[in-house]
Amino acid sequence: MFRGAFEAIDRVGTFDDIVNGNDNGIIEVPYWDWSDRLGEVSQLLSKTETVVRGIVWPILRDELKVSHALISRDAFTISPLSPPVHAIPSFADCPRRIFMSATISDDSEIVRTFGANAENVKDPIAPSSIAGVAERMILVPDWMNSKGQDTPDDLVRAVIRYACAKDINSLILTPSFAAAEKWNGLAEIVAPKDVETIIGRMQKGDSVGAIILANRYDGIDLPGESCRILVLDGLPRGMSEYDAFRGTILLGSKINSTLAQRIEQGIGRAAWGASDYCVVILSGSNLTSWIGQIGSMEFLTASTRKQIEIGRTVTENISSKKSLIEVVSQCLERDEDWKRYHAEELSVAAQPVAPNALGIEIADLEFKAIEEIRNGGYSRAEATLQRAADMAPDDLIEGWLLQLRSRALDLDGQRAEAQKVQAAAFSRNRRLTRPTNKIPYQAKPLPSKQAKGVAQKLMTFISGNACLIDFSDRVSTLTPRASSNQFEEGIRALGEYLGFVSERPENDYGDGPDNLWRTAEDFDFVIESKSRKVDSSKPLTKGEHGQLLVSSQWFQKNYPEREHLRVSIHPNSFATNNANAGESKALTFTILNAIVSDIRSIIRGAEEVIANASRGGGLQKELEAYCGLELEKKGLTPQGISKRLKNFSLSS
Repeated sequence: MFRGAFEAIDRVGTFDDIVNGNDNGIIEVPYWDWSDRLGEVSQLLSKTETVVRGIVWPILRDELKVSHALISRDAFTISPLSPPVHAIPSFADCPRRIFMSATISDDSEIVRTFGANAENVKDPIAPSSIAGVAERMILVPDWMNSKGQDTPDDLVRAVIRYACAKDINSLILTPSFAAAEKWNGLAEIVAPKDVETIIGRMQKGDSVGAIILANRYDGIDLPGESCRILVLDGLPRGMSEYDAFRGTILLGSKINSTLAQRIEQGIGRAAWGASDYCVVILSGSNLTSWIGQIGSMEFLTASTRKQIEIGRTVTENISSKKSLIEVVSQCLERDEDWKRYHAEELSVAAQPVAPNALGIEIADLEFKAIEEIRNGGYSRAEATLQRAADMAPDDLIEGWLLQLRSRALDLDGQRAEAQKVQAAAFSRNRRLTRPTNKIPYQAKPLPSKQAKGVAQKLMTFISGNACLIDFSDRVSTLTPRASSNQFEEGIRALGEYLGFVSERPENDYGDGPDNLWRTAEDFDFVIESKSRKVDSSKPLTKGEHGQLLVSSQWFQKNYPEREHLRVSIHPNSFATNNANAGESKALTFTILNAIVSDIRSIIRGAEEVIANASRGGGLQKELEAYCGLELEKKGLTPQGISKRLKNFSLSS
């Protein structure tokens, strides 16, 4: 029904990859196409028995115009812009409501979701001490100094086997059943129908060994002996496709705490109350990448932040499975030195954090605007959303709010104006829906000195090791098996780590090369990718090289005074005779892997620089000096990279 909608906005490749199961992303049906086909959708759903059953359809059927339509590899999800709480009289008419949570660090979510009174939420009833916080030893195997002897997964397995040998109950939480499979055999994967039974047994004190639950980050309480070891493996996707969608769109925003809340909820499944204790292991490169970023940590509650900092200090002194088990046993066997150290360090986090007043105000306006859209007050909703967008602290949330404003305009019959606002939304947040009209490309200014860009990237992480984990996670898609979208995003991330201004013009604007690396030198890299070539021995063809030449012309139009190097990411450096590859260069997987390896080496070396300098201006200068020398030495400057690339030769 909606494939044509994605063809119209040049996203059909991503659409096909997701529908065919080759991409784990989530895309939204353009709201204008969704709106145009609501009658058809409604008729289809009203005849679908599985949807009609229960309370879902009666609540959803009048909410379609104010709903997201989301497509993932597993599902087509229809989710209202905000929960239709008005449809639940016992909630909507309740004169007093109490919202209780120990895991929401940003209370604006209560306002945006339920329409709670913003002024009341700014002044919550909160504890003035950490008296009720359980003792948690939070360990991160990726941060261990194991010198490559054991993988993080090996270390997790060692802890789980230790627990089983001691008849200690342990729980592994994964974002999906697919992710749970790698632990199969080590622990029992619990089917949804059996969760209540198994959890009941654990709560009664029965020994069940190690179990695995998929995407169950809340609603499960395992205090005391019911669970002493908890493994959070992988970044939570959220309880629904909508959670994952919104979390991705706003990832990195200053007022998006959804992902942090999920992580807190996961950590909180075991150990309840001040007298309780457990060991928590955070595993999986995307999870450890997230918690390693300084900006991410700010979304966590003060006590959890402190426990992760304690865990980092402890983890970095662990070098083997044996020492890891010794540390775990300190917590489980109630070592007095550990208990004293944890209590003293945690006392620093005793002061409660003031609510984010700006986030609460924006959430209040968003909720009220969605209610206006529900009631047909489109012009009022548009004005409210523009006011909220003007208050936004960053481009990501501003783009989100502008897209909602655009939707209100579209529903009001002002499609042309709606598309203009959608273009503004997309220019601020490229993860949103691309408008039907191509957005004019805005030439980017030259980046700062390369070494400065790399140093600034390093300083966004709590340590060099945390940066290394993030880098490895982001470039893990640079393989022929990755979808085109995943591969090109990996190349964008690689350029960013090289200190370049790195973007994806074709993806973001519908025109231009797959990737563009802008450098501080006198030339830039125009890159087209042929990474998914079915037969890796086949040469570059005339048609494939033609795409690169078109991208070259695009660059000359937008940067007439700049030189550029044409680069094709290709399995080999052969070309057919009529391809006329000429001055174009080949970036083969061998060269690409070598560049990745050299950047990884620079990041590893930066750990010593960070350890020997204090954060601030002094650290930045030392990092810049270090990065400048290493980039030159390893041939990762623009000139150095150009020398690595191969000339195309005629295939035999």
